[in-house]
Amino acid sequence: MSAETGVLGVVTEIDVPAPMRDGTTLRANVFRPDAPGRFPALLLRTPYGKAAAGFERYVRAGYVVVAQDTRGRYASGGDYVMFTVEDTGDAEDGYDSIEWLARQPYCNGEVGTFGPSYCAWMQWQQAKLRTPLEENLEVVGYPEVVLHAASSAPDTDFFARLVDDDPEGRAPEVCYGMVRARHRNSLDREELLTPGAVTEYRIRLGATACCFRTGHRLRLETTSSDFPNHDRNHNTGKNDLADTELRVAQQQVFHTVARPSRLIVAAG
Repeated sequence: MSAETGVLGVVTEIDVPAPMRDGTTLRANVFRPDAPGRFPALLLRTPYGKAAAGFERYVRAGYVVVAQDTRGRYASGGDYVMFTVEDTGDAEDGYDSIEWLARQPYCNGEVGTFGPSYCAWMQWQQAKLRTPLEENLEVVGYPEVVLHAASSAPDTDFFARLVDDDPEGRAPEVCYGMVRARHRNSLDREELLTPGAVTEYRIRLGATACCFRTGHRLRLETTSSDFPNHDRNHNTGKNDLADTELRVAQQQVFHTVARPSRLIVAAG
């Protein structure tokens, strides 16, 4: 860390080996704060070739970032298996990589994953190996989602879905709810948003009486549109039934101690 600016420096390690359970070695580039202590880590597993730079803002925010070539790709050993095959081995590799990263002397044991497209698919694969529910969980009544979010638009929609995440790969919707921002407090009056301001929404989901079986997980999905099931919000704050202008809204969802987005259920 610079004594003059207080900005964290970045330590970069190239092609760091990570052993998998079958003896294969995957290689990663590690970017970590140039400061003593242990830090939370972010893992990006990619078949497209790991980056050699570009994560400075995460590191300077206090995170270790690890970009890893997946099995059989670029610097990593083993054979690459396409996602069209049922068992690619990416679930096990992802799990082992997280466990390896959590044990490193610069990591505090907290590891998150990120990445779009193929990288996101691999995250779903590794999530299958997380510890399952230890017993059946019954959810009865009207679940509620408390959502802390900001939008670039003066009006927008938020949808929330409760999903039964089956370890076999199915993910049926249990119930859902929505809120139109201008009517977040009342259907009788409109209150437009201040773009960029964080707002709390309470979204009541539909009634349900669902038993989540052992090994299943509760999944919460949030989105900003459900067209054509629901009419589109034009994100302008104008009359959507009369005005033809459409705008793209940039949404941010917050999940922190100060802004705890959460799912509330009555469980038995």
